[in-house]
Amino acid sequence: MRGAHCTSAGIRKVIDWTTYDKEQMQIIHRCRCGAKSSGRCTVVNRDSAQARCQIRDAETGNELLVVIELMTVVFAIDLFDNKPTRQKTGCQPSRRDPIVPTTADNFHQYLLAEFFADPVPDLFILFGNAHDRSSLRNFTDGIDEFAAMVDRYVRPPTRLLWMSKFAEDVRRKPTYWRQLRYEYGTMSRLQYLNAANRIMYERMRRRFVDSNTLLMFPDLLPMSEPVLDDYNVDGVHMKGGWYPHVISYILQVLCTTGS
Repeated sequence: MRGAHCTSAGIRKVIDWTTYDKEQMQIIHRCRCGAKSSGRCTVVNRDSAQARCQIRDAETGNELLVVIELMTVVFAIDLFDNKPTRQKTGCQPSRRDPIVPTTADNFHQYLLAEFFADPVPDLFILFGNAHDRSSLRNFTDGIDEFAAMVDRYVRPPTRLLWMSKFAEDVRRKPTYWRQLRYEYGTMSRLQYLNAANRIMYERMRRRFVDSNTLLMFPDLLPMSEPVLDDYNVDGVHMKGGWYPHVISYILQVLCTTGS
């Protein structure tokens, strides 16, 4: 982006009291450690990153500081992998204190109800992931559960932009994944992705139309399918240049509409 100078976003697997200080993180997430005390939010076994961007308007000379944070989720609803993961996900009262485990039912709820509650972000950009392969009925249940969390925890001024799943090129996948069929053997991968995208939009449509919180639902599948030959790398991931290209279009829309 012209006029923007950003720090590199190093991936980290653990966020705890020491991580915030040692890596000089721009955003320190604060959590409640029970009814009477507070501390810093912790996360383990997840890819996360922060980048700090200083943006200068060449015409006015005004500067804007933007902090971008990445947090990975895997499925429509992520359960905690195991007991040790849950025990290390929660609130740490101080550097020397043990972590008070979260009482959230799943990782998505922890992120929305606790991790991103203080400070609250201006904007969530949520990407439909490539890991879902459950039945569409179970997928729908997961989307409904997440939608209920959005209703409960995402409040203005925070906004949410939800991007669909993009196309995959089965020709570049290993043999097992090339031959795999979905929805009880009735769908190819592209058919499944398209059906999942339709479910996501249908279940969230009312919120996009009636709410000031949800901004848009860009459908990346038709945007990505025609360029698979040129941009797809391994059947799932695209070459690095494709992602900023997509984000560029989204940001242009947001800036043009003043959203």
